[in-house]
Amino acid sequence: MKNLLILVVLLIIGTINMLAQKQVNNDAASQDQYYPVAFNISFLAGMPQGEFEDNNNKTGFGIGADLFFNVENTPIYIGGKFGFMSFASETDERPWSTTIPDLRVDVTTDYQMYNMDFGIKLMPDWGPIRPYVEMLAGFNNLSTTTTVEDINSNNEDNNIASSDDKSDWTYNYGVGGGIAFNVYRGQLENNSRYWELLIDLNANYLLGGTAQYIVPKSKQVSDGAVSYEEATSKTDLLAIRMGVTFRF
Repeated sequence: MKNLLILVVLLIIGTINMLAQKQVNNDAASQDQYYPVAFNISFLAGMPQGEFEDNNNKTGFGIGADLFFNVENTPIYIGGKFGFMSFASETDERPWSTTIPDLRVDVTTDYQMYNMDFGIKLMPDWGPIRPYVEMLAGFNNLSTTTTVEDINSNNEDNNIASSDDKSDWTYNYGVGGGIAFNVYRGQLENNSRYWELLIDLNANYLLGGTAQYIVPKSKQVSDGAVSYEEATSKTDLLAIRMGVTFRF
């Protein structure tokens, strides 16, 4: 896997250099405009790797966002990325208590992961197709939360109580890359600046530190007692993002 990642990074860097040389002539007029901010929002899928996959074979789905700032007259972007994903969620209808069995509630357990990373990205500023590479370092949080909800309430906020069963933080770092397709270029209302819309496909391989967590869907309730399986492992993750980027 690591050799494959190194090969992909080298290929993307070579492509960036080739496109950068070609775009100097083709886009000289467009480069008068400077887009210092790049904001992305995307659909996120996270696939556990290695020993993390041995204990959690669920693919996480969620949402990602990032904000990068361009160093003027360079292909360098500096910023951060955020990701939230849910590996599993299970809901059971249970009695409110052993003494009030006729009053029932929904009990939901969510198995979630957060990623927060600082990053450096190399991406050409111009052209319809823009491959890029990035380096990331930051933190993971794995958490399991149980929520009790009123099943008869019509309100969206019908939570009665909630608790964190377990939460643990660890570090991560990794590399990745992607390709962005420019689909629209517009002008702001004051006509002083332009903005761009890009379709962005991205993949990151993050090497995560060791964390303790509850194995998804391992919680059992029997005779009023709760039991679940805990695991301790590295938290390596392959994260795939598909979304849109706004540059302005």
